[in-house]
Amino acid sequence: MSKPTVTVLSGGFGGARFVDGLKRLEISLTCIVNTADDLTKYGLKICPDLDSVTYSIQDRFDETRGYGLINDSFVVDRLISHIKPQWFHLGDKDFRTHLLRTFKMLRGQSLTQATKSLASQSRGSINVLPMSDSTVRTVISVENCRLSFQEFIVKRRAEPEIKSIEFEGCELASPGPDVIKAVKESDLVIVGPSSPIASIMPILSINGIKEALIEREKPTVAVSPVISHKAPFTAAEKHRADLRAKFMSHFGLEHNPAAVAELYREFIDAFVIDSGDRMFAEAIGSSGVVVIQTDLLASSGTNRTLAVKKILNDSLNLNDTAEIV
Repeated sequence: MSKPTVTVLSGGFGGARFVDGLKRLEISLTCIVNTADDLTKYGLKICPDLDSVTYSIQDRFDETRGYGLINDSFVVDRLISHIKPQWFHLGDKDFRTHLLRTFKMLRGQSLTQATKSLASQSRGSINVLPMSDSTVRTVISVENCRLSFQEFIVKRRAEPEIKSIEFEGCELASPGPDVIKAVKESDLVIVGPSSPIASIMPILSINGIKEALIEREKPTVAVSPVISHKAPFTAAEKHRADLRAKFMSHFGLEHNPAAVAELYREFIDAFVIDSGDRMFAEAIGSSGVVVIQTDLLASSGTNRTLAVKKILNDSLNLNDTAEIV
C-alpha cells in the first residue's frame, strides 16, 4: 500500500514544530511555506519561514529561540556589528544557508530550485515548496511609515499601532511549481498551526491556492495555533501569541480557536483544537465543521508524534482513507 500523501500549509515557528511530529510518520509529505516574511539583509536572500521548516525536518531547528539553528554561534554577527543599524541578527550556520541560497539564485536558480537543494539533506519523502517564486511582501502601515514584517516585529518589536496590513505583490504572483498539484492531489491537506494572518493568509492570497482548496474532494483540516486555556510556556511562544493576537484584532477577530476556524470555514472539513479548549467545540461544530481534539501542547518526541498521528488518522477517516500505522 502506498503512503498517504499529506500537504501542509505552514509558517515558521508553529509550522516547524508541527512538521517535527509529521516527519516521523509513514507519509509522503509536502510543506507549502509562507515567503511573505522574506527579506534582503547584507545582500543576502533570507527566508525565515522556509528555513525554520527545513531546519525542523533536519532536526536542527532551535525551538527555544523560535528561529535559527540549535547551538549556532554568532562570530560573523559580531564581526559586522559596525554596520548600523544592526537589528536583524544571524547565526553563523544560518548565515551559511543564506549565502548558499543567494549564490544559487544569482546563478539563475528559482527560489523553489534553491529551496529543494538546501532541503536535500532532509529525511525521507519530504518536499519543501515556497508558496511562490514571485515576490510577495507583508507590509504593515503604522503612523508615518510602512514597515516590512521583519522591521515591524524585530526592529520595532511589534509596538506601533497597526493602520493596515497588505500583502504586496500577491495580485501578480503565481503559485510555485507543484504547489497547486500538491493541494489538489494530496490525500489530506492540513493548514498548520501558524499565525492565520501573518503566515497562512499570504499563502491563500496567491492566485489559485484558495480556489484549489475549495474545490478539493478529499479532506482539508486546519490545526488551531491558539491555545486558550493555558498561557504560553516560553518567551518565544508568548511573543508569537501576542503578535498573533494583535494581527487578528486588526481584522476584527478574537484570539481564540473558534475565530480561527471561522476564518477557514470556507474550505475546511475539520478543525483541530487542544483538548483543554473543548469549550469551543460546540461553536466550531455548529457550522458543520468536524472538531478533532488532541494534545496540541505535546513537547517534542514521542508525545508530539502521537498527537500528530491522531490528527492524521482522524482526518483521513473523514474520507475512509487508510490509517497511519
